[in-house]
Amino acid sequence: MSTVENIKNLAFLLFILGTLTAALSRSNAFFLLVALEMGLLGVTLNFLASSLYLSNVAGQAAALIVLTLAACDSVIGLGLLVLAFRVRGSIHFTKFCSLRG
Repeated sequence: MSTVENIKNLAFLLFILGTLTAALSRSNAFFLLVALEMGLLGVTLNFLASSLYLSNVAGQAAALIVLTLAACDSVIGLGLLVLAFRVRGSIHFTKFCSLRG
């Protein structure tokens, strides 16, 4: 196997692991954020492997954009989780059933 194939297999594994974790851990918000980050990391590795295979910089630029968006998503998500923990005392989605304005 070549290096590109190994990277693509790792990217596929990370994406599937993130998708399965997101599907199975619907009650805990922290695990949902971690699963989202794993899926985005798999997509980023796929962009980097494609960039390595095609010998151009477009995949690296796309990977940089995806990593920047993932970092922003993590900061906002963890900030909301800290706020939810302070208000409700838990980060489980089952406690957020009341939608009051």
